[in-house]
Amino acid sequence: MKVERRAHYSVGEKIGPWPIFFLGPDELVAGRDNKHMDFRLSVMKVHDGTRPSAVVSTLCMAHNKFGQCYLSCITPFHGFGLQKLLANALAAQRL
Repeated sequence: MKVERRAHYSVGEKIGPWPIFFLGPDELVAGRDNKHMDFRLSVMKVHDGTRPSAVVSTLCMAHNKFGQCYLSCITPFHGFGLQKLLANALAAQRL
């Protein structure tokens, strides 16, 4: 998926397929809500003094059995998906 790289984003706009819920100087929270589950992805810049790094966190809340089943199916692939997301962001110099 190609994501348009822009200089500025605002809360409510989309980055890729996900609406932005929070945008601070060092953190972006995006995600999606539907009747089955709510999903959030947080990407936070961390300044440890020697080099920049990022902390990526996800949070999902299932609302029903379908949401729980979906999470059970996707969880084993979650680490691979995050690695791909970060690799793409690094290659595009978004991190």
